[in-house]
Parts: sequence; structure tokens; C-alpha cells
Amino acid sequence: MLIDSVLGVPREVDIAVEGGVSDHKVVVGIECRAHARPQTVEWVEAMYGKHAHLPTDKLVLVSSSGFTRNALKLAEHLNIEAITPAAVTPGFIGRVVNNLSSVWAKQFSFTAEKVALSFDPPVESPDGTTSDRLEVPPGVNLHRGDSSVICMVGEFVQGVMRNNVDLRQPVFRDATAGVSNFTMELGDPLANGEPVYVCADDPGPPQTLRRITKVEIAGTVNAFVAEMPLTHAEYKGTPFSAGTLEVGDDTHHWLITEGAEGPRIGVRVLPKDNPTGGQFYMGTPGDWSAPMITPADDYDPA
Repeated sequence: MLIDSVLGVPREVDIAVEGGVSDHKVVVGIECRAHARPQTVEWVEAMYGKHAHLPTDKLVLVSSSGFTRNALKLAEHLNIEAITPAAVTPGFIGRVVNNLSSVWAKQFSFTAEKVALSFDPPVESPDGTTSDRLEVPPGVNLHRGDSSVICMVGEFVQGVMRNNVDLRQPVFRDATAGVSNFTMELGDPLANGEPVYVCADDPGPPQTLRRITKVEIAGTVNAFVAEMPLTHAEYKGTPFSAGTLEVGDDTHHWLITEGAEGPRIGVRVLPKDNPTGGQFYMGTPGDWSAPMITPADDYDPA
């Protein structure tokens, strides 16, 4: 949604790309149509008029059926990029483009049900026994060495799982749809390169910070597996494949390009109940049988 400078209300744009060039904000507006007939001068004029009131620096029009000759002429005059995805060059056969009619996509949803922390020094109980391991709820605070709070256990566990689950393992590669159990351990965990501490004493002062030496996580993992049909096309010499897939509660939009720089993959994941709150993932695959997608932004538990 972009704000109309005349009406003062938000206007819907199919795609808005925002970036920075030399400390200046730049907005690219992309409008798309998938009609049976080529788009005419009227659509070009309508979109030009609409974006004249929007903070759009560059307007791109995409038509799956192409444009009429006059529409292309007008778009060029108005400095509008008119895009028509074309058929892939017949002789091009890539790893995916023009080679595969579908791919299998898998999504794993992890739920931590038990978290145990090992720490040093151990805690001494009134009966004389000592313990250096404790099961903790997600709301317990974790600390730095100066006693300042980093985050809660639940937040820290999310980061541990996101950054340490190795999806290249056969158990994930060969997974079928359904729910199964998982366990994982992480020794000497760090937060932004710093040791992590827990206050494992009984309530009340004095309280001593104890360094966490191991995190043990147990829970369930729900695997969603589905086949995604692919369509193949080309734009300005770059062959690409695209597909859309419903996985669990999300919609995945995939784009795989195979140009001069090699294969590239981008995935937009949109929650069904929040289509504007999607996440973008990208990757440069080596082995197509291995996971190829990574989050665009690293997780920082602090």
C-alpha cells in the first residue's frame, strides 16, 4: 500500500520494491496482469495516471500476454518498463529450467517442548546434594556476565534451533509428511559472541550467575511435503522457472533463475492470515539435493 499524495489515502500496488541509492529512498512500483489478450494503451495510461500520485520512482508493467505495439510505444515515451515473460530458448536445458516439470518442497515446523540447561558452578541444595542441570520454562531470563538480561529462554531457543538445525541430514532430506520427535544439544552456547548465564539459585538474594555449558532441547517437528508444478520462461536472456505452493498455513512463491551467474533461488513465504507480512529467502545452491534456502536476515536473540 502506497499513499496517494492527492487523495491522502493508501492505494494498492501489486508489488512495491523499496531501496536506497546514494542515501535517497527509491521506490519501484510493479503492476501485473494475466489476461488472454495483449494489454493496450488504456492500461498503460491508467497505471501512469495512478502512479503520478504515488511515491513511485520507477514504474514496471508486467503482462503475461504482452502489449500492443502502441502500448509499448507509449510505455517507452513515459519511461515505463513493459515486461512480457517469453518462452525459453528451445535449446536451453538447465538443471531445472526446461528440465523439470515440478519439484518437491518441504517445510519443517519445530516445537520445543522441554529445555534443559547444564551450568557451572552447580547449585547446592540444603540437603547437601548438588545439581548442574535444570529443566527451565520459556519465561526464564538469560543474562550476560554483567548480569544484564539478554532475552528469555524461549527466545534463545528459537535462535538456537534456527541456526543449528542441519537440514542436510538424511532424516530431513528423506522426511515424509507428519509429526515426529526430535532432540538436539548445543555445547557452550553464545549470544553475539558472549557466554550466556542463568540464575539457578533459589528465590531471594544472594543470587549467583552460572554459565550455561550445554542446552538440551526436545520436542516435535511437523513436516509438510508437497509437489510444486513449475512453469518455464525467459526475460532479457535469463531463463527462469516459477511455481506457487500451499505448504501448511503458508503460500510459497518460488523463482529459480539460471543465468550467466549460475543458479539463484528466491522464495517468498506468505502467511495465509497475514499476506503482507511475508518473509523472503534466497540461496545459491550447489547440490540440488541439499537445502538451498536461507533466511534473508540472521536471527539475533539480543
